[in-house]
Amino acid sequence: INLENFVLTTESKIYGEPSSGQSSKDVDLSQFLLDATPDKEIGDEFRSLSELVRSHIESHYHLQPLHSSASLVPSIRDLELPQTPGSTPESVAAICANPVSRQVGLQHVVSTAILNSIDFPSGGRFSVLPEPVTNFLRSVPRDTQYDNSSAKMLALSQWRKLSAFLLHPSRNQRTPLSMPDSAAAQHAADLTAALQVFLRPFVPADQTRLEEQTEHLQAVILECAKFGWLVMSQPSDWHFKYGQGGGNSEVRMLVVFPGLDKLSGKDGKLYRSPHQVVAPVVTQV
Repeated sequence: INLENFVLTTESKIYGEPSSGQSSKDVDLSQFLLDATPDKEIGDEFRSLSELVRSHIESHYHLQPLHSSASLVPSIRDLELPQTPGSTPESVAAICANPVSRQVGLQHVVSTAILNSIDFPSGGRFSVLPEPVTNFLRSVPRDTQYDNSSAKMLALSQWRKLSAFLLHPSRNQRTPLSMPDSAAAQHAADLTAALQVFLRPFVPADQTRLEEQTEHLQAVILECAKFGWLVMSQPSDWHFKYGQGGGNSEVRMLVVFPGLDKLSGKDGKLYRSPHQVVAPVVTQV
């Protein structure tokens, strides 16, 4: 028996026959890639993460005065947060140091740091996405002139979809990637440790309260990591919106939880403009 025909026959039994009009040697890969999760389900899950972060901040940090905001700046910089107008490390540190605006500032830092860790294109130092994916993204040479070119974005989109398919332990199920507990725990612990350097001045001195805060923070990160793996598995492209968009430049606003935009359909075709699925949570400071 011809080996090539044997392989294709075996694949057909597992994944189904190719679409009509195709030869067995010209398989449409899209019929094997992971199925799309409904937009509403993704949006609802994203909103629940926003509530989870808000609840964490309200329950685990004091509102006592701090002597200076300057000591917070290095730890904010170390988190490598995406920079947006009005959210420099210095301005965010001042917002967090002020007891009146502290919870808003802490929500901004924690939510931005965690979502940046599951943001596919970033490949940042604290990424909690699959390690092979993160390692590849870090190895892609940086070119400031063409870093956001359409060609590069399209190539990364195609590579992401194929990677999610190939990394899946049960590809024939066509379900989103599920996060292995062992790998996730270590990555979440690394991000928790980095956030704790910044958050420690706001945690009550009681050892029991500190342990509760640390455990809950890591649990929040793990929940967000699961969402990151879900979004990375989608045939469509998604984008976290860290800025608040247009508005009155004289009013000082801060994003306390980023928004979520859909950039393309499940066929990979980019929309003329992003489709907003969840708006950023923005507040005046």
